[in-house]
Amino acid sequence: MKLLRRLLIVAILGLVAVGVAIAVLFSPAARTAVEKGVEYALGVKGEVQDVSAGLRPTRSMVGFDGLEIANPEGIAGPPFLQVGHFQVDVKTLSLLSSRVKVPVIDLDGLHLHLIQDGDRSNFGEILGHLRSLAGRGEGGAPTADEGQSSGGGTSLLLGAVHVKGVKATVQLRGIPGLDTLTETYALPDFDLELVDTAAGGSSEGKETSVGDLTGDLIEKLVELGVGEAEQYLPPEAMALLQGELDAAHIEDRLKDEAQEALDEAGEDLKEKLDENLGDEVGDALKGVLGDG
Repeated sequence: MKLLRRLLIVAILGLVAVGVAIAVLFSPAARTAVEKGVEYALGVKGEVQDVSAGLRPTRSMVGFDGLEIANPEGIAGPPFLQVGHFQVDVKTLSLLSSRVKVPVIDLDGLHLHLIQDGDRSNFGEILGHLRSLAGRGEGGAPTADEGQSSGGGTSLLLGAVHVKGVKATVQLRGIPGLDTLTETYALPDFDLELVDTAAGGSSEGKETSVGDLTGDLIEKLVELGVGEAEQYLPPEAMALLQGELDAAHIEDRLKDEAQEALDEAGEDLKEKLDENLGDEVGDALKGVLGDG
């Protein structure tokens, strides 16, 4: 009995030691995984202000506060994306394996900044970098192993991603013919439709990397942000955001539209003058010839 008790105590102390080791080591590792995954996928810096871990025997929670994703170099303004808080639900023992099992990720308090500065846009350049990574894995996206080995971050078996509390600010500046314009509006909550970047996936989730997950999230946010902007922006600004028009030609388009409006107004005025003139001639004839 004494031996059994000692073995039990040793086992408990061992589990505690493993838990403490994970708690001590995982927080900086998690921060690094997120920041490297962001930079790999988007080509810009990502910085997490704080990481906290609540470890449990089977499932643990890891919280991240104050994630900021920077703009491409040379584009001034607030960060491209700010995330107030996101929480990761982790199967504890998987932290010791090569693939971390993540049933749920919840993101809350996001602010997306879409900046169009002349011919440059922060979201266009970030999406351009993201799409330049395509084609390395089957289906046009890097696999989890490829993403991890090339900087995509920790490999995940991911279940669901819930996103809420999102707003976007669109700013257009430095565009000939348009005054600086800034609009802020809310985006709908959504669940991220995950792309299975590895063949087959798993019953415990879809296999991906931090970098791939970041890319999927950013593409969805930009799609929603640009789509919702149509309620607040003039057609020329929307054409610019959607890549249908470049800044160099927007002034010419505005001049053409203004000329068309003037031409239409001139035609309307001419028709009215002709109508009035006809009425005056008719009245004059009536006066000369009499009503009868």
